[in-house]
Amino acid sequence: MSEIQRHSIQLPDSLSQQLQGFRAHLRRTKVMESLGIACLGVLAGYLAVFLIDRFVDLPTWGRWTAWLAAFASVATIPIWVERWILRYRSHASLARLMTDKMPSMGDSLLSAIELASNPQEQKRSPALCQAALDQVAQVASTKDLTQAAPESHHKRWWSLAGLMAALALGLGLVYPQASANSFARFAAPWSKIPRFTF
Repeated sequence: MSEIQRHSIQLPDSLSQQLQGFRAHLRRTKVMESLGIACLGVLAGYLAVFLIDRFVDLPTWGRWTAWLAAFASVATIPIWVERWILRYRSHASLARLMTDKMPSMGDSLLSAIELASNPQEQKRSPALCQAALDQVAQVASTKDLTQAAPESHHKRWWSLAGLMAALALGLGLVYPQASANSFARFAAPWSKIPRFTF
């Protein structure tokens, strides 16, 4: 075993667990946000087709517009995954994100993470490095790191999607044939499915 390996110092377990909790919170809220946007977009597109079809025969370009808007909302899922999951896999990237709302805490965490990954610095003064890491861990233990997460609107998106879903369900129960017809026309805008009329 080399001299550097003997002096390898890791982040305190409590600090690692807090960072993992922050990452889990970030992923959960942002994925829920993208799913809420996707559901809302699909439901809004379908309901738009249903409503307009009751008054006029929505042309193909109109159905394509609704379909593309719904597709765009679903496309937020991979974008959100890249933006909020793939970009924040490391402890250092999470600490940098925290600096937006908790500058002092984020900077301290980033310094601790860099110190824990620097064997040369640890070799010079292992006791000092360990003390510095323990100090940051102690301060972090008094903080709720999830407060440093970017604002999420997932509750708002899901509330709107829930209202749309309730409306779509109600229309499906009251007007099952019209609902099925509008959904088919919305889901396949390239088709020549005739509009259902009462």
